[in-house]
Amino acid sequence: MGVFSSKTGFDPQNDLPDLTGRVVLVTGGNRGLGYATVRHLVRKVAKVYLAARNGAKEESLTPGNGGVVRLELDLKWHEFMSKEDRLDVLIHNTAVCVSLLGL
Repeated sequence: MGVFSSKTGFDPQNDLPDLTGRVVLVTGGNRGLGYATVRHLVRKVAKVYLAARNGAKEESLTPGNGGVVRLELDLKWHEFMSKEDRLDVLIHNTAVCVSLLGL
């Protein structure tokens, strides 16, 4: 069992609700935990805005029935709002550092 494992056995494929029509913004979504988060959200039919510094890894994302829109990391709020009229979920994953936990 890893450091971030759950005793409840959370399974994103089965435990996340349908996100049809939801607009999600994920910062740092092109690598690691953010990348895995984006993959699960798209599988649940969310429209995901991926904000990242570089696009090396997210180009390999294969969307489910959702969609991925890439945004530059220095996104200004008015730029996002010119594309959408609402934001349902914000996942601020940029600069998350697990090395502080000794991993």
